[in-house]
Amino acid sequence: MTDFQFPPHVTGTWRPLSRLQREQWLIAACNRHFKRMRRRGGWKDADAGAVFAIDGAATKDYPAFLCALGEAINGPGGYFGGLSSSSLQDCLFGAFGVTLPFVLRIVNADACREALDGPALADRARRALVSGDFLDDEGKQWWLEAERNGLEGSRCLFDEVLEEIRFHGVTIELEEFGGSA
Repeated sequence: MTDFQFPPHVTGTWRPLSRLQREQWLIAACNRHFKRMRRRGGWKDADAGAVFAIDGAATKDYPAFLCALGEAINGPGGYFGGLSSSSLQDCLFGAFGVTLPFVLRIVNADACREALDGPALADRARRALVSGDFLDDEGKQWWLEAERNGLEGSRCLFDEVLEEIRFHGVTIELEEFGGSA
């Protein structure tokens, strides 16, 4: 059961929510997206080259990152990826608000990097391993290695997410607090 009004009419409504509530928010946003697609007979994606910006200072965890991304691309209550390991990738293929290539600008990228650190990567990997969110032994090994790398501090969730997005041809512009990276 949710403890928030959905869909919202203004941006940032998800920001004060707890992690669990942000996870519920992502489910509600996904359900709303697919209902709107069915009703409208499709989805109008932004033109290639569009620029979307998120504020990394609002990114407390991975669900917050996805809430910010969904909102930047599709407006208040917008969806662009959920907690399953393939949902963000799925959104990058179209019918979720974008046409490749596009630009993702992360303002206050240092705050986002700090929130999506090594322990956040290890946590995401543990959640994927517990839920069985992988297709085969190779996927399982990837998550086991991601957990180890996160705990050791050799990789962070921020790097992994940006690598996944860049792989699909998205240009990422990072702006640190007070300037560009």
